[in-house]
Amino acid sequence: MPSARHTFPSIAQRNLGLAWVEMVQKRRGASAAATAQNVNKNKRLTGPHDQYNTAILRAKKQHETHTKFRSSLGPAKMQKITLAKSFKTKGLSKVVVCSLTPLVDIASGTMAATGALTSTFRFTTADDTVNGMTATMAATDTLIDGSTTDNDVLNITATGATAITTVNIETVNLVATSGTPNLDASAMSGVKTVNVSGTVASTVDNVSSAATINLAGYTRVLTIADTNYDGTTANG
Repeated sequence: MPSARHTFPSIAQRNLGLAWVEMVQKRRGASAAATAQNVNKNKRLTGPHDQYNTAILRAKKQHETHTKFRSSLGPAKMQKITLAKSFKTKGLSKVVVCSLTPLVDIASGTMAATGALTSTFRFTTADDTVNGMTATMAATDTLIDGSTTDNDVLNITATGATAITTVNIETVNLVATSGTPNLDASAMSGVKTVNVSGTVASTVDNVSSAATINLAGYTRVLTIADTNYDGTTANG
């Protein structure tokens, strides 16, 4: 039997505490299974509840601090943080996927940043993928992969004039969805393959003559606006 000096929480207090713990875990990205396991562990606590109460208070304080911090930033900075969170990594030894944002995106194998915010994204020696669209791409966006033995992919949803600076992004998938897509690849080096698809006519300009252009079921007009392509075969 526990000592009389220990105070056990009521059912309502216990549920509230578990809710705080679960909320904080979800904000940190814990899986549902991990959250459930932790909640079950707390439910099985026996004996003195000092440690249990402390955990609840700590979780509650962390949530309140996080909420206060978010409120102090204002809508503009919170938008940047939300955009920055679109950068995702599954571990440096595995394939990495990230999405470009309307801010200036810079990434390499050692650092990454979105606007003024740092990111956890890193290029690896695996086949990494970057997703972007005309609205989130500019020549000031810079992607540098140090590996030349992998096959990184840049997926572009194009609706107008599109540009980006890349090094060793081997495959470019250009999907022309609307408007007048025009990919200016003058600042893209190390491109080996450009796959063009979509529903509207498009233009590809200044890709290295070493690149192969494939028409992936593309039945619209593709304009290749550079003499670099003299002698290059378009595979349909």
